[in-house]
Amino acid sequence: MSKLTVQTLGMTAGKWEGLLSGVAGDEAPQISVMLYDKIITEMEPVQNGEGKEWHLSFHLDPQHISSGVQTFLFVTADGKETIGSFPVVAGEALGQDLRAEIDLLRAELDMFKRVFRQHCKETM
Repeated sequence: MSKLTVQTLGMTAGKWEGLLSGVAGDEAPQISVMLYDKIITEMEPVQNGEGKEWHLSFHLDPQHISSGVQTFLFVTADGKETIGSFPVVAGEALGQDLRAEIDLLRAELDMFKRVFRQHCKETM
């Protein structure tokens, strides 16, 4: 398991931006954005100067936003490792962030089930 992490810088005009750190070497891995266990886009990391941080960005498609909480997961290209997340809350304002946490747990559980099932198929 790598030590890749994603830090959110913010979102402006539907464009999410963040930093990828923990990259070993001079080439950043391909990062995918998942929503409801489906990859919705790929991000191309751009090196941030001479440091070990890489700039990431993607545009939120309006079709992916609806009332409630949508948690976008940042995963490695193979989809096996979650390295960060970004919740979007739309509609009724939430008093607590509990719904976002439950949504994140649900998304990670779905990904875990998929990887576990694949592992079981490969070992039988």
